Formats: sequence, structure tokens, C-alpha cells
Amino acid sequence: MEFLARFGLPFLAAYHRAWVRSPAGLALAARDEQGNLVGVLLGSLDPAAHYRAMLRNSGAELAVRMIGGAASRPHLAKELAVTRSRRYSRALWRHLRARVTNRGGRSTVSASPPSATVGEVTHLMVDPASQRSGAGRALIDRTSELARADGLAKLVLVTPPDLAARSFYEALGWFSGDEVVSKSGERFVSYTLNLSDPRD
Repeated sequence: MEFLARFGLPFLAAYHRAWVRSPAGLALAARDEQGNLVGVLLGSLDPAAHYRAMLRNSGAELAVRMIGGAASRPHLAKELAVTRSRRYSRALWRHLRARVTNRGGRSTVSASPPSATVGEVTHLMVDPASQRSGAGRALIDRTSELARADGLAKLVLVTPPDLAARSFYEALGWFSGDEVVSKSGERFVSYTLNLSDPRD
């Protein structure tokens, strides 16, 4: 449904491996009584650190697989160039410049950035046959526990406006916000969960 999924399974497999390897990434699985995987939640309790780690550790592989996924799809390649190339190039340039600076011994010690106060849930997927079983709620509840333990003030996510997931999040105490539009024109509704709220 989203932009990255269009680059094919090899890219998605590499992307999810990079996600799980990131120290700041969050990857939770829900299993049924027989041990079958029924749901997955991906997110981060420190999004900036998470994406930096993904770029540092897996950026080259992801770039190669993304280009490979776009090579046979001219429309996707054009969309990638128009909507993402500038941002991705800037991030890669900053990363490479930092590596060169650190290798040259010219890096300076700077104050650590403040700890993240906002975490994010980027993907919540539950097998359709297991929906309404409590798997999604368990994944969200565990994420909230981890976020509170890390001292986060809130969690955020976005979901397409026409999905039934909206009522699911609202029933769990998430508050809907503005509609946001991705660089590819996909529409989403933002949601926030205030972790200090006693109703959670």
C-alpha cells in the first residue's frame, strides 16, 4: 500500500533486516497458542537514531535494492527521482561526510542530542484470520509499556483514512490529528497516544 512496498520483495526483505538490526528499532511479534506468527509491529522509540543506524549499517544495500526494484518499472523510477532523490541524496551526503570527518580525526566531541520524547509506530500488521483476537492490542500495549519505560511522552503513527484501523486506534485511546500527504501523494491520518494520560 505504501511507496517502499512497490520496490519488491528483495528490497522489503533487506529493509526489514535493516530495521531489526538497528539498535533503536522496535520489532515485535505476536504468536498464537500454537506458536504461529499472527502479527508484527515495527516502530522506534528514538526515530532519528533509528534511521541514522539503518543508513549507516545498511544504506548501500538498500540503495542497490531500491534501484534494482525501480529499474524494470519506469513509472516507479520516475516517482523515486521526483519525490525522493533530493532527500535521499542529502541524507547520504551527510552520512558520508560524517564518516570522512571521523576518519580524518577532525571530529569534535559535541553534546549528545536530547533523548527522544516521541516514538513512532510505523507498521502494525495482523493476519486477517487473527484480527479481533487481541493480537494487535497486545502489540500496541507492549509498545506503550516500552515507550513509557524509556520516558517517552507520546507515540505517533499514520494510517490511511479509509481503513478500519482508525476505529481500532481510537478504541485504544489514540487521538486523530491532521491528514498528511506523502511525497508520493498518499493520504494518511495522523494519530497520537499520550503516554502520560491515565486513561491509557
